[in-house]
Parts: sequence; C-alpha cells; structure tokens
Amino acid sequence: MDLNIWILSGWRGIGKTPICQLIAQHIQNAGFQVAGLLSIAEYKAGVKERIWVKDIITGEQRLLISSTQLNTHEIQFGKWYIQAEGINWGNQVLSSIDKCDLLIIDELGPLELELGQGWQAAYSLILRGNYKIALIVVRPELLEKAESLFHPKCIFEITGENNELTESDNLVSAITRNLNS
Repeated sequence: MDLNIWILSGWRGIGKTPICQLIAQHIQNAGFQVAGLLSIAEYKAGVKERIWVKDIITGEQRLLISSTQLNTHEIQFGKWYIQAEGINWGNQVLSSIDKCDLLIIDELGPLELELGQGWQAAYSLILRGNYKIALIVVRPELLEKAESLFHPKCIFEITGENNELTESDNLVSAITRNLNS
C-alpha cells in the first residue's frame, strides 16, 4: 500500500498546533472529514502550564500534561507530568477512528518515538492507511526517526520566517489540492 503520509515539523513554540487547528478547520469547512488528535497548550502569565489532548471529531478533550504533579498516575518526563488518563483516552480516540480524508496526529514525540509509550495506537492507525492524507507533527530532533518509520511523501518545516497564517494557508492549499485529486 502506498501511504500518503506528510510530516509537519518545527521547534517548540513555533506554532505547529495552531497551524494544525487552522488546517483542520479549513479542511472541515471544505467538506472533508478530519479526524485525529490535537495537543492544545494552556498558558498562565506567558508560561506553558498544561497541554490538553483534543479529539478533532468531537471537540472533547482531556488533560495530557501538567507542569505540576496532580496525582500518582502520572509519568514524569523532564519537568512535565504526563497524565496516564490522557494518554489512555488519546489511544482510545485513535483506535476508534475508522476512515477519514485527513488524519492529524499532533504530535508524536519522544514518548512515542523513543520510549515506545504514549500514543501507540497511532502506529497501527497510520500504517492501516484508511485516510487520504495523514499529517503527523514531529519535532526536528525526531524527524530522522519518523522518516525511517513512516517514509513520508512530504515534510513541511515551520521555521517562523513566515507568519502562522501564511504557513497554514500554504499547507491548506497543498492538502486541498491533494484531497481533490
């Protein structure tokens, strides 16, 4: 099977998630079915405190990561506390996706690509290929690993040289052309 996997990459804080949100909105508004997960950051006084995982289809979300320990069912990863409940819920969402036009997974990070934890349901979903395009968010330091696993057709690197709207417009146009072909 020839999989149509695209990777979106960029350093922390560059705007990968807002770009994914804009892409999802535009592609849905164009009448295509979009599914997957978004990792939405929550800031307090300009400092990232939490990350929520959001189901693109339902809009439902769960706490994924916190800068403070909240319970004993967490995985400590550097300064962050990863919520087991958020990981489990994200895996359930991914496992329930049957078919879509655009699959977005924001993001596969060190937990998934280096430690074999996190959103492991993403692998079977991506490799099953029940989508027209899979857009996977990966940080630059993990790009080589992701390339060897998924053999993407396209890699878009967000550098910050263009503004978020220009970057998302370019990706929306490319995705829309590909979905319509």
